[in-house]
Amino acid sequence: MKTDWQRRRHHLSTYNYEEIVNSSYNVEGEGRSTWKTWIPFLNKKEINGEPQAEEDAFTPLLNKPISSLEALKKAFMEELYAFQLTWASSTISEKSHVKQSLKYDSFLARLTKTLPDTYMIFYRPVMNVRKAQVEMEVMIVTPTEVWLVHALEGDGNAIFKPLNDRFWIKEQKSYEEKLVHPQVSIKRMRSVIQEILAGNDISYPVKTVVIAKDSFIDLPRNDSSLTVIDKRTFPAWYEKLQRNKSPIKYQQLKVTELLLRHCDTTADSRADFQEETDRLS
Repeated sequence: MKTDWQRRRHHLSTYNYEEIVNSSYNVEGEGRSTWKTWIPFLNKKEINGEPQAEEDAFTPLLNKPISSLEALKKAFMEELYAFQLTWASSTISEKSHVKQSLKYDSFLARLTKTLPDTYMIFYRPVMNVRKAQVEMEVMIVTPTEVWLVHALEGDGNAIFKPLNDRFWIKEQKSYEEKLVHPQVSIKRMRSVIQEILAGNDISYPVKTVVIAKDSFIDLPRNDSSLTVIDKRTFPAWYEKLQRNKSPIKYQQLKVTELLLRHCDTTADSRADFQEETDRLS
């Protein structure tokens, strides 16, 4: 008679890696209760014995058993990413609601999972400047500079190109879409960041880039007003970012703290913290 472990081992061997990485999340199926209990970090979080509400439960549960070390690594990275989103959106006393679109944003996931831990990522924050709120794009504070990134979304067949001084067009299959010139967003971000830094007597390099990681950008060669990265040059540019092994620096932390102070925060008080505060008062 086979032992329970032998049966589990035989069951695992029936699934390959491709099945694991291509399986969808949060899909109920047979066998889930068998394996999720002995892969601790894949268990859905519970508070006081009760499952979290769906909007707060971003624990990526695979609907297949873990059959290889690579699949286990992938599952761990998904769990770590979920934890990072929770950590970034909450404090001991407050908690912000994270939009579902952010939880499954592939660009944010790539930045968070693959860039060095010494990088500080601001993803589409709203900043308070001169008593006004300004919507920003992506900001990456590295140990040596600040990158201001305007990301263009499109598939592998999309082509972005200038129409005039105010607009670009996105050509994709049988239709065209008019977009505001990326320079508008880049100038706005640069102006805000430079004003904040200068107002606090801080000098720190600021670089800007327009990225279409999955598409093409057709820009005249003599146009040097923008630094653009498309699917042809993105891998090399991104690899250079990943290779930066500089440790966290004091000036970097100072810049990050300054930018955070200017970011707008929308959060609710944590019920458990408030109850504990009331109990101790």
